[in-house]
Amino acid sequence: MEQVLSQVSRLLLLGESGSGRTTALMGLALRHAGGEIEPARTPAYAYLPAMEWDPAAPEALDEKTALSRLLSAATLHLPRPLAASLARWLRQRLQQGEGLLLLDGWDELPTDFRPLALRWLQTLSEALPETPIVVTAGTTGYGSLVEAGFIPLELAPWTQEQLAALTVRWSALRSEASEPSAPSEVGQASDGLPPLRLDYRLRLPTPLEATADLAAQLQGEPPARHRGERLARLAALLTPPADEEDDRLPPQAIEEVLGRLALARYRDGDRLIPTASLKETIAGLSPDPEEPLPARQVNALLNRLTGEGGPLRAVGNRGYAFA
Repeated sequence: MEQVLSQVSRLLLLGESGSGRTTALMGLALRHAGGEIEPARTPAYAYLPAMEWDPAAPEALDEKTALSRLLSAATLHLPRPLAASLARWLRQRLQQGEGLLLLDGWDELPTDFRPLALRWLQTLSEALPETPIVVTAGTTGYGSLVEAGFIPLELAPWTQEQLAALTVRWSALRSEASEPSAPSEVGQASDGLPPLRLDYRLRLPTPLEATADLAAQLQGEPPARHRGERLARLAALLTPPADEEDDRLPPQAIEEVLGRLALARYRDGDRLIPTASLKETIAGLSPDPEEPLPARQVNALLNRLTGEGGPLRAVGNRGYAFA
């Protein structure tokens, strides 16, 4: 990716969910921040779905406003005094052509927000002609970015050799954490447990799916047999543990809500989950259709889904999207 960026300044990094797009951005940012790449640039990361996109906003967008919106997104989770000082410093670096913009999650933007985001991105690109910009997107729905001058580069899927190397590393973690034991029998690891392995006869898993599967195996689960099981394990890893106060929630409540939401998003073709729809889905878990879940249970489950570490992430103030 560094070689491509040395030749083009507008890069579109493509890949399916879990393929490592965000990880690639983070690696690029760390190498620039550590001075491993010349010329070293100051990275600024923004998650596009978390930004405010107002369909009622005027079409005209000046460069100052576009840059301010970027800086707000890049410092979103910092304390206000620190965010203000960092934003001033980032603005200076960007205007001097010494920055690197990493914009994540184009494919997670609701479709009706994408024209707004594209207009903002074009204005930003004109304001910072010397600043490289990398945008991540899925393997479909990125045509407007290509038309805007971004060069697509697709992440290659992991090979069987890479997946095998990942399995070996996870196995080493288990060996380090376990006590030395007697020589194992055939088909067992040195700790007496079945060896970690990935079953990819039907389809090679993404790095994220493979990691979730191996993490589940460390907890005693058998290898996942298909992608559905790997995705279920991924959802379980992303779901915060239940509090004692949540003991009255229906069994598998998180998984049930996520399944219903995913089905609705697939059917409607929209990644945005309005807050009202989310609450309605949670309330619909009640076994009695005439009696929705109590508000306390709805709010408890809502907090687990959307709080820190939860599987849903806020999209401005308009709703949520899968993290």
